[in-house]
This record gives sequence, C-alpha cells and structure tokens, in this order.
Amino acid sequence: MLVSKSKAAKLAGVSRTTIHRYAKDGRLSMTGDQVDTSELIRVFGKISEQGDTPVQTDQLAHRVTESEQALLQDKIGLLESQIKDLKDDRDQWRIKTSELAELLKGEQENTRLLTHQGRGHEKESPMITLLSATIGIVLAGVILIGALYAVVSAL
Repeated sequence: MLVSKSKAAKLAGVSRTTIHRYAKDGRLSMTGDQVDTSELIRVFGKISEQGDTPVQTDQLAHRVTESEQALLQDKIGLLESQIKDLKDDRDQWRIKTSELAELLKGEQENTRLLTHQGRGHEKESPMITLLSATIGIVLAGVILIGALYAVVSAL
C-alpha cells in the first residue's frame, strides 16, 4: 500500500525529515512522492497502524519456543560450567608455575654454591627466563584450547 511521506513517518515512528533523508540517501525506495509500506518494513523493521501500535515486525524475527528456550538455558549452564572448569585449571597452572619457579631458584642456588660463585656476580639466569616463558606459553595454549572447545561446543 502506498502512503505519503507524512503517513510513512507516522507508521515507522520516525520524523518526516528522516523519511526524506533516507529516500535521498537511497536507503528507502519511493514511488513518486509516496512510500510503499513493505519498503517501510524492510528499512525500519516494523510499522504501526496509528503510529504507536506495532502491526507487523521484521520477517527475520524469530519467536523462541519454550523447548528452544530450555535448550538454550541448558547450553548456557554447560558453558558456565566449562568456564568455571577452565578458570580452575588456569589457577592450578598458575600455582604449578610458581612452584616450578621456586624449585628452579633453589636449584640455581645449589649450582651457585657447588661452583663457588659469589653472590655479587649473579645475573638473572637465562634458564629461568626460558622456563618461565615456556610455562607461560603452555598455560596460554591450554587456556586457548579450552576456550576454543567451549566455543565449538556451543555451536
């Protein structure tokens, strides 16, 4: 049904200026000085008969049934559980990393004592740096794999 710009503005719940601007920009097609209501629905997603009561919504709108909603709630619960598990794993890896770093420091001290190195000549061991970086990379990989698993499971 063809309507005037003023009526189109009321149906779409926008100003007449908006209708004019959309038509000028090519976002809204017009037939002469009139707008087809189907074109209003395409552009604005809904129109109302009196300018305040929705009559028709976008064709892509989807109503979620109760069974679909229950399924989605189950998936949300599963994802929340997986996130909690991943966070717990991350925390355990952080603890392990700290324990290994402390163990390595102790081994470094033993090596220093056995080779009679003085404390004044110590440098940060490249071994500690390498171990810390390796543990960090492994931890990041575990977290990434867990996150990817969660995303793929959600699909």
